[in-house]
Amino acid sequence: MTDDEFYDTTLRRFFNRLQGWNELEEQRERSNWERTRMLATTVVNLMAKDPKKPGDIWKLPWDKGRNDKPLSPEEQKKRFEQWDKEMQHKWQGRT
Repeated sequence: MTDDEFYDTTLRRFFNRLQGWNELEEQRERSNWERTRMLATTVVNLMAKDPKKPGDIWKLPWDKGRNDKPLSPEEQKKRFEQWDKEMQHKWQGRT
């Protein structure tokens, strides 16, 4: 994102782009961990009498499923108010 794009964007569009970037990074991270788990499974299965599945050897957080619940409108409002206060305090007098 260039400086011009940043300063011309709306807050909603900025957060949509941020969320997309975070999802991409999370997907890359998961892919790396899955690759590592598959390699570990292959090494273990070379010596094992009975073959194991990747989930049997190494459980990862997303194997159970996510328990994240969306924030309620009240919780969202509280969080944005808190961020607003923090930013006002941080940038006070610097516009």
